[in-house]
This record gives sequence, C-alpha cells and structure tokens, in this order.
Amino acid sequence: MYIKFYMTPNPVSITPDTLVPKVKKMFKENSFRHLPVVDGSGRVVGIVTDRDIRSAYPSVVASSQEIKSELDRLAETPVAEIMASNVMTLKEDSTLEEVFMLLEQQRVGAYPVVDENRKLVGMFSLRDLMNACGELLGLKDRGTFWVPFKDDGSKDILHKICSLFSDMDIPLFKLIRTTTGGNNIIYARTKNCDMDQIQKAAEELGLQVSMPN
Repeated sequence: MYIKFYMTPNPVSITPDTLVPKVKKMFKENSFRHLPVVDGSGRVVGIVTDRDIRSAYPSVVASSQEIKSELDRLAETPVAEIMASNVMTLKEDSTLEEVFMLLEQQRVGAYPVVDENRKLVGMFSLRDLMNACGELLGLKDRGTFWVPFKDDGSKDILHKICSLFSDMDIPLFKLIRTTTGGNNIIYARTKNCDMDQIQKAAEELGLQVSMPN
C-alpha cells in the first residue's frame, strides 16, 4: 500500500522568491492548505501553509497606520522569510502505515513527495490518506457490504471463505483479518446478497458468520 497510488501528482509549487501577497492569492483562489517550495531545479526547500500566511498578516485590531505599514512590507516579502525550511519529505514507496503514524505523531497536514534527487513529484495529505483508507475499505464500492466470520485460527479458514463465495458465484472484493472487541474476525467485502444463504453455506463449510448482537 504505497502512497504513490494515492498522492496528488505534479502539485502546484512556488519558489522561495515568490512574494507573500501572491501566495496568499493562490491559497484563496485554489483552496490550497499547503504549498511546497522548490528551487530552480525542482528540489524541495520548504513548505508554506495557509496558517503561515494568516500569521504573517497584521492583526485586525492594529491601527490603520500599523496595518498599512505591515502590508507595504509584506508586498516586498518573499515567502522564503515565512516558510518552514526544515521540512520532512516522503518517497513514492512510503507506505500508508508509515504516513499514518507520521501524521498522527507530528500533527502535520501534508508532506511533499520527492524522488531520489529530492525533486518534487507529489503531495500527500491527510485528505489523501482518508481517501486511500476509504478505497481500501471498499467505501466506494456501491452495493457491497462486509460479512464478518469468526476466525478460529485454522490454517485453511481463508481458503474456506474464498471457496464459499466462489462456489456461490458471489464476487469477493476484499478480506481483512483483525481483532475487534477482543474477537478475532475476518471481514469479507462482497455484493449485497441473501445473508441467510451465506450463513447456511458457511455452516456447511464449518464457518461461523459473526454478526453483531
């Protein structure tokens, strides 16, 4: 499960000399929350967020003279002065599991994805992670649902579950083996169908459908 398949490829980027007002406009017009900053060779040298831009602008409670003075200064300020330069990057072969841990630990909303020369090839955000999880869980597979089987630990249980759906000519999209509420469960994602038939066929194979009480 590599981020290469879920990242945003060829993202919009800016250079360190891009002026702050232009960056602010880009955020506003494109609903961006993060913009990678690259040098003339396309290598990542920083990242700027919408929060960085908001923090750079004067407070509304400042005097009109102070606001004007600060706006005049910002009009000539390059983004290099407010960007984060010590930015962590990802590789295309980084896994979803690795990024999940990073996002959870560091509370960062997005990471630039770079090649072996640190050149920008993509962006991977919390939204991309959510979309990836939704796809892997089958949330986009309409007309499907999960059938939970009790996992008795037998060596052939996965074979039995696959055989069950194959013999019934029912498409099987995904299998997830996990522990839920202290119970070992194998979830099978399949098309909506007659649960009574599935339960009956499961019993004949020595399988137990573990529906919640």
